[in-house]
Amino acid sequence: PYYFTGDTLSNGKPVYVPDLRNRYSKVGKPWFWVDLTFEKYIKFGGLEFTFMVEVTNLFNNKNSQIINPVTGRAYEYGDPTPVEWNDPLYPELQAPVDPFPFNPARYLPQRNIKLGLAIRF
Repeated sequence: PYYFTGDTLSNGKPVYVPDLRNRYSKVGKPWFWVDLTFEKYIKFGGLEFTFMVEVTNLFNNKNSQIINPVTGRAYEYGDPTPVEWNDPLYPELQAPVDPFPFNPARYLPQRNIKLGLAIRF
């Protein structure tokens, strides 16, 4: 975890530093998701039809994968960030400029729905 030192940089960005004495003392927000699969089998005219619906992450929960060490969850606009991150509220103005922390991989995949039809003869 990171903690606020009480200092700010010249641009007003608050300074957060790692708590090296209590490394790994906190955990991020837990993951939660529900998957659903439904299959229906129908025999008709000598053929067997299978209808399928498969939903991954049914409730479309945002499960953090890249953790902001200050908040313990994925970065959202306006969250405090460590000094080494390029915060959009206090952007870096001189090269080299790191990208903002809006990486789409910071969350596990969103809801995914698959529909299928199989015919056996």
